[in-house]
Amino acid sequence: MPGKKSFNTKPAPEKALLAGVEKRDNLVRWPLSESMFELAELARSVGANPVITVTQKIHSSQPTYVGKGKLLEIVGHVKHNQIKIVILDDELHPSQQKILEENLQAKKKPFLQLMISSPGGDVSSCFALIDIMNGSKIPIRTIGLGCVASCGLSI
Repeated sequence: MPGKKSFNTKPAPEKALLAGVEKRDNLVRWPLSESMFELAELARSVGANPVITVTQKIHSSQPTYVGKGKLLEIVGHVKHNQIKIVILDDELHPSQQKILEENLQAKKKPFLQLMISSPGGDVSSCFALIDIMNGSKIPIRTIGLGCVASCGLSI
């Protein structure tokens, strides 16, 4: 129809910063560039928009994930570019996570992680659990471990 405008109501993807380290004395030789490319693709697949990538070479024995200078660089990018998501290409030790969260002034969103290993079971119990999950005020993440079948798949 002439004169009518359509509007896109789809929310814009959240800006994301990707960070990765290359451990100099690590025997695994998967190039950091390939790892970061894959991380960017994974971020896009869940609706994030990776706008900045930060990398650093470190020794495996270093107790922090990134050095102090690189951490300040990450914090600067997050503030200057209004980045809402920081994705790291590694598993962090709790103390490393705490340091990053404090410096980024991250607001933790509570969630419940539910691990499921079930070959199936009672249908009414399954639907009761699904109702409880749907009524939860906090997000619930589910992870399938081992055999997950029948009603276990529904959850």
